[in-house]
Amino acid sequence: MPPETTFYMILAFAAYLGLLGAYVGSLFWRRASLKRDSEALREMQAELERKP
Repeated sequence: MPPETTFYMILAFAAYLGLLGAYVGSLFWRRASLKRDSEALREMQAELERKP
């Protein structure tokens, strides 16, 4: 009779899904940061263009 490893399989899937969720969350966080930086650069460029 083979050993019972269902718990370890579920634990591995939970760890995988947790890491995947953290990665996707990180991507959204980085995207928001890039949007803020892009807007700040756009404002700085517009300010430079207004000055003679």
